[in-house]
Amino acid sequence: MKHTIILLLILGIGLYANCQQRMAADDPDKLKQVLLNYFDGIGSRDTKKMIQATTDDFLVYEEGKVWNNDSVFKEMKRLPYRTANFKFDNFSIEVDARSGNMSYIEQAQFVINDTTIFNLNFLGSAAFRKIEGVWKISFLHSTDKYVQKK
Repeated sequence: MKHTIILLLILGIGLYANCQQRMAADDPDKLKQVLLNYFDGIGSRDTKKMIQATTDDFLVYEEGKVWNNDSVFKEMKRLPYRTANFKFDNFSIEVDARSGNMSYIEQAQFVINDTTIFNLNFLGSAAFRKIEGVWKISFLHSTDKYVQKK
């Protein structure tokens, strides 16, 4: 009886350790890449790339409005930019096996008619979920006119 209890205890500890390994944090760079893919899609007007990077219930909070991919796509059609380039700095990322979140500073440069260039600065945050083994953005929030403290 004593040996059975010890054996069960060892098996229980082994199962617990195995479960902990499966729930280990994922690589934060995977989340960064999903974010970069989404914004590359905006820059090149590639809506398929944007859809691939997001969950079905994806939302964006920006400019006091709630957006989804469809409303973002409509806004992209309305805006006359030829290209948009994005740079990101100051990432802070937390990730586990199934979800993650990040904050970052984003600099955007929009080119209109090959001559007019305007720059915007944003403070952004994002939430991610792993769906069927693939990381996707479920939520973005950005605040424009960000001015970095000196």
